[in-house]
Amino acid sequence: MRGFVRSVATAFVLFLAGAASGALADPPARVGRLSLIEGDVTFHDTATHEASPATLNWPVTGGVALSTAPGAHAEVRIGSTAIRLDGATALEFTQVDDQAIRLRLEYGAATLRVRSREVAGEIVLETQDARVSPGDAGRYRVDAGRQPDTTAITVFEGAASVDANGIAIAVQPGRRAEVGSGRARVVDAFTDEFDGWTLARDRGDDVAQSPRYVSPETSGYESLAAYGDWRTTPEYGPVWYPRAVPVGWAPYRAGRWAWVEPWGWTWIDAAPWGFAPFHYGRWALVGGVWGWVPGAFVARPVYAPALVGWIGRPGWSVSVTIGSVPAVGWFPLAPREVFVPAYRASPVYVRNVNITQVTNVNVNVVQPRYAYRELERAVTVVPAATVAGGAPVERSAVRVRHGDLPPDAGGTNAPPPTVARPPRQFGSARRDDDGRWTRRPEAGAAPAAAAAADQSRPRGEAERRPEPRVARERPVPTQAPPAVGAPAPQKAERDRGRSEPPRVERERPPPTQVAPAASAPVPAVNAERDRRRNEPDQRPEWRAERRSAPSAGAPMPAPAVVARPPAPMPAPAAAARPPAPMPAPAAAARPPAPMPAPPAAVHTPAPAPSVARPQASPGEGRPQRPEGNRGPQREARQSERRGG
Repeated sequence: MRGFVRSVATAFVLFLAGAASGALADPPARVGRLSLIEGDVTFHDTATHEASPATLNWPVTGGVALSTAPGAHAEVRIGSTAIRLDGATALEFTQVDDQAIRLRLEYGAATLRVRSREVAGEIVLETQDARVSPGDAGRYRVDAGRQPDTTAITVFEGAASVDANGIAIAVQPGRRAEVGSGRARVVDAFTDEFDGWTLARDRGDDVAQSPRYVSPETSGYESLAAYGDWRTTPEYGPVWYPRAVPVGWAPYRAGRWAWVEPWGWTWIDAAPWGFAPFHYGRWALVGGVWGWVPGAFVARPVYAPALVGWIGRPGWSVSVTIGSVPAVGWFPLAPREVFVPAYRASPVYVRNVNITQVTNVNVNVVQPRYAYRELERAVTVVPAATVAGGAPVERSAVRVRHGDLPPDAGGTNAPPPTVARPPRQFGSARRDDDGRWTRRPEAGAAPAAAAAADQSRPRGEAERRPEPRVARERPVPTQAPPAVGAPAPQKAERDRGRSEPPRVERERPPPTQVAPAASAPVPAVNAERDRRRNEPDQRPEWRAERRSAPSAGAPMPAPAVVARPPAPMPAPAAAARPPAPMPAPAAAARPPAPMPAPPAAVHTPAPAPSVARPQASPGEGRPQRPEGNRGPQREARQSERRGG
């Protein structure tokens, strides 16, 4: 392993020579970390106007902003300095680099916990009404807009100078200055629930620290003591071992990749401690267990997006459930291995980003062999779409044997060409009239992205915008009942006929086709019998047809039957006496009837006592006899009359 001290590739030296030929703008060495998210917190990129839900362990640098919903909290760590946001707050990080930390509080409340006097002189916080500069390590709070046109500066520990549009105020510990609209006053400090929450966080930091092994200006160092243990080894010196990692765990596997300017592809780990061990130092297998090696102590270490070596080339693919897809892989760099940035950087930057592991990076030797590139438990391989889409890596990892990996290209830690810069995925950020950061989704954005963008939009706007679209897409109310379905088709026809008479006239068939059986030449008696048998089922439908299809000059059969109920002849009696007399209304509907019955016989049935009445003389009217003897007696009387 000692040979790695001198191991630097020829391609790396050529890279440095090319970089030295011109002046390059180095990425910032100091970067913040989004270390805590409670509630609805939104991340804004002020340069690209993109916005998305905040993500734990996201790097915070100049040109980004955070906004919290009411009741939410957020915390950002920049080295040893802690910046905390109350609910309903928007804070912009206008500059975060080696020279200064400049913040702008748009509205809400934010606290500063400054532990280094040197860093305190580099911090400036601005509002619409004032400019605040901490003068020493301490605890500070700034409120903007909580009172109309007023900025309040509270000093719990330390001292602060305030410049309020030409009015200079020195705020001492335990005092609160209120400035705005050309006025200023200083009162006693007081605390609220937010101050109690920040004080509890500060006390936790005082207990859990690791200042002996890493610099306090290493962003994310505060989480190491709570989630791991330190042990000193003869080969690497102090090594930090994480607790409670699953079996088969490897560095740079439980998280995802994200494109972060100006570095490019950046590792976002999912563990609560997953910031410092993945952007500083190296990982090593010590006794079969993964441990983080911070390296030599440096007062201000340089941040790196991911200290890995990439595997892949155009045309290399792996087999998954859907077939063969382009693949990409990576592995953690071992101690004393050189990190060669894929982004633009000067030789000084490259030297400083490796200084904790390699003290001499200007040696021209052959390309080294990486310690963990051939170790299957250290290599992570996923489809290239997993990296490009920012999807979780662990669930997409594919096990690949060493013999199936492509040959080592060497020279740089750049990702392969199969992983291009991802497209714009989130909604754009904007400031409203009050200077508040809000989000709006991009045109054609995915529903999931649009839903995420709605989280920081004013509540009223999110509820108003969809209404016109719903009104245009909703079907006509009169057509809704047929789509849902009615319990009976007759009721649906009746409702449709009442609500849409013009549509019924255009869509329904001519009225003459409603009762085709009326035109069939059948005997009147049989037709009347069939009509009475079927009448209880047909009558409601006819009424519906009559109302839904008004007459337009076409003949309508049997209008009397439709207008009023039939004759008071029960259906069973008609079935028991088959030649049933035809009622008068039915006779009018079907003329020619072979045997028309007298109307009296239809409406007034013969009384029962007339059967036993004695026979009348031949000169009187119709005899009242039983039905079975009426025919033979009538023929006998007619024969006597003809003979006489």
